[in-house]
Order: sequence, then structure tokens, then C-alpha cells
Amino acid sequence: MLELRSNRLSNLLVFLLRANAIMAGIYAVSQIIFLINEHFYMDYVYSIGSFTYAFYLMLFFVIAVLFFIWIYRVHQDLRQLDFAYPLAPKDAAMIMIPPLSIAGLAYTYIKVARFFKKYEILTGKAGRKLLWLTGSIYGLIAANLIIRFYEDNISFAISGLLMILSCSVYLIVTRVVQKGIIVLASNEEELARIKRLEAEAAAALEPAAEQSTARVDTGEELDVKEGPVEEQSIQVVKYPFLKYW
Repeated sequence: MLELRSNRLSNLLVFLLRANAIMAGIYAVSQIIFLINEHFYMDYVYSIGSFTYAFYLMLFFVIAVLFFIWIYRVHQDLRQLDFAYPLAPKDAAMIMIPPLSIAGLAYTYIKVARFFKKYEILTGKAGRKLLWLTGSIYGLIAANLIIRFYEDNISFAISGLLMILSCSVYLIVTRVVQKGIIVLASNEEELARIKRLEAEAAAALEPAAEQSTARVDTGEELDVKEGPVEEQSIQVVKYPFLKYW
């Protein structure tokens, strides 16, 4: 099995995201208590809610820093598994920096999802799950932006629930990517066989493509009738084009 650079960091991120989800859950409960009984909240829950929120923010920034390193190492592993993988590790990390991350997040995860779908016989539904999760991330980002326009008590409770969902979604994303890479690295022979079959299929298509190009370049397909210029007609025989995915 190939040595994976991202595996340990994936485990660390999963642990921290679980811890942050718990902190977010405690904060959400504290805000719900505030809605039900403000006096009880101020007397017994306020300090707990404030501490958990501060701890959540601290973990959030730690996770954000580790996330950039994780993305870089994930793409190192993907390049190690397949040199044809289109996104370089440093590029994947750079486009995750705000404000590039607005589009970079989707771009990166879609590339990874397509890579998993390419080897779907090994990774199963990992590619489809990652595409669905990417859409969920953008939905949560939009919901968080909308809720910030409101400053009533209910909005704080909803914000706590969104914090839980955000941690949960990123946790699942991390696990899906980690498991997909581990499965591919654990099946090197099957991975090599799939690559070989793809290379053979591409090689089989090349002669047909070259022949089609040569015939067009030499003008064999042009049938020009003699006569006045206005009566000339050019007939081009149409050949099916080759589509590469």
C-alpha cells in the first residue's frame, strides 16, 4: 500500500470536527434555554454558553489552518495515485484562500469527486456523495450569511444549529475523501489495471483520429465541380468526431 500523506491529518481533523460539533451543540442548547427562560440562562447557563462559543471559535481557526495543509496533502496523494490528476497540490491549497474559496471550494471538490467517479468500481459512491456534500456546504454558507442579518434571540439559536450542521458536513467530507483515497491506495493492482485499460483504449483511438485528420488535410474529401465560379459547389464528407471525456 502506498504511503499516504493525508491520512493522519484526516484523523486529526475528524477528531477536532467532532469536538467542535459538541461545542456547537452545547452552545445551541444554551441559546434555546435562553429563549425559554432568560433568568435561568443568566443565572446558570450564561458562563457555559460563553465558554463553549469561545472554545468553538478557537477550534474553528485551528481547523481552518489544518484544512489548508490537509487539502495540500490530499492532492499529493491523488497525484501519487494517478499522475494524470489535473489539480496540483499547491494550486488546490491556494484557491481555498478567501475570496478565491468562493469558487475554489466547489472547483476542488468537483475535481476530487470526478476522480473518484473515474475509479467508481473501487470507490463506490464516494464521488456522488462528495458532489452532494459540496452543494450542502454552499447551502450552509448561504444560510449562515442570511441569519447574520437578524439579531433576535431566535437567530442565535438557529445559528447554533447551523454550526452543528457545518461541523457535521465537513466531518463527513473529510471521511469520504479519506476513505476514497485509502481504498484506491489499498488496491494498487486493480488501479494499475484500470489505468492500463484506459491507456490501451486511448491508444486504439489515436490511429483513427490521425487518419481522419490526414484525409482532411490532403483534401481527399473535397469534390469540386468544374464550371463557372457561381455554379461551383463544395461537398465535404462529414466524419464522426471523437469525443474525449
